[in-house]
Amino acid sequence: MSLADNISIGGYTYAEASPASNGLFETLEYEGKKYLAKRIPVGQSYGTGVTLYGYHSSGSDLQSPFSERHYRVTVISDEESDDPWGERFL
Repeated sequence: MSLADNISIGGYTYAEASPASNGLFETLEYEGKKYLAKRIPVGQSYGTGVTLYGYHSSGSDLQSPFSERHYRVTVISDEESDDPWGERFL
């Protein structure tokens, strides 16, 4: 963030209404704050990096580390996803 006036982040998120009791959700912690994340199996291929799983957060959890540090957050797009990778794309 010290290298540019603007940064872009985004990706797939889970729908806020997703049931957290389906076994796919885990609690992750960063700097003392806990976040609910949906564990997504991604398999093993050259495009998935070094892990078998990815994590989708809620849209608000994706934005909150920035807004809590007083960055201005501008949402360009937040829409339902039609593909199997995620429920929403932010």
